[in-house]
Amino acid sequence: MLKKNGEKTINELSADRKSSRFTTVLMGISNLGLIGLIGYILMNQTVVIMPSEQTAKYTIGNDQANKEYFIDMTRDNVNLLYNVTPINVDENFGTLLKRVAPEHQKDMKTYLDKASEQIKRDQITQVWSTTGLYQYIPGQQAVIANGVTKTYLADKLVTSRAQKIKFEYVMKSGQLFPKNITEVLQNEPK
Repeated sequence: MLKKNGEKTINELSADRKSSRFTTVLMGISNLGLIGLIGYILMNQTVVIMPSEQTAKYTIGNDQANKEYFIDMTRDNVNLLYNVTPINVDENFGTLLKRVAPEHQKDMKTYLDKASEQIKRDQITQVWSTTGLYQYIPGQQAVIANGVTKTYLADKLVTSRAQKIKFEYVMKSGQLFPKNITEVLQNEPK
């Protein structure tokens, strides 16, 4: 073998090795970029909880949604909270609690647990009948639901009264979380 051919082969191998290293580094950087992108997408993915009854088209963004979405979610939440029996109270309250923002779950859980105990102990059945009137308050991200609550004790009607229930929400990453649920008294400002 000629020395000239050996040097040529060594130079070709050296260039080939440099090319392989460059390609390997480029592929590694590309893979790290893709892993980072997938991680970002998974951490910031939007999960939209759909109400059981959809009355209109929804427009949902990262931190805002249209009036119809707020009203339909309120309709679902008020049904979970006020249409309860000793048999379904745990399931309804559990479903409602899953919808509450993590930072508000502790307070809500305490309230729902006490209500659940009383409903089971006293065999209370509560029925919510909506009047169909929902007032959306965009500045507060809140909805006031109007309806009639009937409470039965051992199949006997104990109370029937008109109520206004205010649901205040927090919107995060396209998800609507109830943060506060209160009764609006007649003489109280909305």
